[in-house]
Amino acid sequence: MKAPVLKTGRAKALVGSNPTLSATPSAQVAPAMIESPDMSALEGLRILLARYVVAVDERRLDELKRVFTPDCRVRFGEVAIEGREALLVHLHENLAHFRETKHVIGDIVVTHVSGDSTAPTFRADVTAWHAFEGERPTFTLRGYYDDTLTWTEDGWRIAVHEGGEISRERGAERPGG
Repeated sequence: MKAPVLKTGRAKALVGSNPTLSATPSAQVAPAMIESPDMSALEGLRILLARYVVAVDERRLDELKRVFTPDCRVRFGEVAIEGREALLVHLHENLAHFRETKHVIGDIVVTHVSGDSTAPTFRADVTAWHAFEGERPTFTLRGYYDDTLTWTEDGWRIAVHEGGEISRERGAERPGG
């Protein structure tokens, strides 16, 4: 199947009106939607990020096989991870420290489009609330995800995912929902 190109006119129209994606059951998306070659990369990323935060917050990490390429490259600050299986191990080990998490995706903007438009890069604002096991105080990270998509035989997938922290607040209340 031929890779679709980024539909820049549609993407520009959607950038300013991005609805917040939240890790709630309503954010779950039918699998077939992301596999359509008619879907823009921006729409694909919205669905992939919704799948990502729902899978993380609900600890259904196998769902991430429908989000990332097998050879994805992921970086969280100084932690570099090569490959989807290594990512699943990393998340499983790190999420074990928390009794609950809540991730909310905000605005998404196009940051780079390759010459052939088949590997667009986006920046998404993210707020991530974490509650530790035990009595440690909660904290909220405010940051971003930089994601590069690629078209696969299964549809859009995240090939590169980098998370960055802008600020951290201790003792924060859980976001609504």
